[in-house]
Amino acid sequence: MVTSDNNDFTPFAACHPSEIIKSEIEARGMSRTEFAKRMNMQPSNVTRLLKGEDITVQTAQRLEEALGIPAREWLGLQALYVSDSKKIALRNEREREAAMRERMINERYNLKEIYKYYHIAKATCREKQEELVLKMGLDAEQIMHVTTDCGHFKRNEKYLTDERNVRTWILIAYAESTKVTLNVPFEPGMAREAAQQIATLAHTGNATEHEISNILATHGISYVVVPALKGSYIDAYCAWVNDHPAIATTHRCNDMSRLIYDILHELGHIELHLGEGYPTFFITAEDATHTTKKLENEANEFAQNMLIDKATWAKIMSADSKGLWGRSIVNTLRHQALLYHLDFNIVMWRYQLETQSYRIAGVKAQRIR
Repeated sequence: MVTSDNNDFTPFAACHPSEIIKSEIEARGMSRTEFAKRMNMQPSNVTRLLKGEDITVQTAQRLEEALGIPAREWLGLQALYVSDSKKIALRNEREREAAMRERMINERYNLKEIYKYYHIAKATCREKQEELVLKMGLDAEQIMHVTTDCGHFKRNEKYLTDERNVRTWILIAYAESTKVTLNVPFEPGMAREAAQQIATLAHTGNATEHEISNILATHGISYVVVPALKGSYIDAYCAWVNDHPAIATTHRCNDMSRLIYDILHELGHIELHLGEGYPTFFITAEDATHTTKKLENEANEFAQNMLIDKATWAKIMSADSKGLWGRSIVNTLRHQALLYHLDFNIVMWRYQLETQSYRIAGVKAQRIR
């Protein structure tokens, strides 16, 4: 019998008392004609009863006389059936509503990727959404109101950008950033201070992502890593989240120098642009064109100058090289890094960025650590 006395439990199906009556008749080897006589009912009335007619007080008393099962139990079974039927109807209605919400969300975001990221594999739409609220921290209405339209970002047309995956990544990055607890309030100038400390750390050659994250946290800035989604091509992102600036990166390119640069680039946006009259967030990606190109150039300049000041970089770039071959350039830059007490990988990355020469013999990217 698929019923339950637990008020919080909704069975898969409600069991009508008529099913139990049929089982009792069969178990006793009783024909329906004999049963009708014992019930003192017309065969047509018995047929309606066995097809699911409600059990009344009078019917319950006749069942007690015919089968020896107390009338109160039959009435209890009828009440349980009614209760379970209501629960099932409510569950089905909620599931229909959840399915509608799921379709609505999926039109804007890649819900399959969201469920995958949060390891959600429940059976029903409602169960999946309930778990998503617990793990993501946002309900369907909040998800639809998160600002993820990146009108100020456009990938180079030679790449196939999946705009839905771009929005999905931004949504996850935002949600993950809301979970970071910061004990330091953010104040103007803190982004610049954090950038200076990270740049100093970078030139020791021993910078780690954990140390960078700690520097950001002590300056009231959250930091998270969210893996890139197919067709999104995002390297980094910054936004205001819960009254704090937030930075998210992807590790799309496993290059420590590039990661440091990307973080400083986002700190440039936080220092210079995040505020009234500017976009609510920025995303960074290789080979991207931006309608807010001026702002991107300013963030680039901020990051570059934080890592290596203009005067020093001008001297490095004016240094004589024994040739135009890759190895000659690498050797020259390595010597210049030693001369000015700079990390060679940072110097090399700056050169590659400015010349757009990402494949140079003798250069191997330092993995993120």
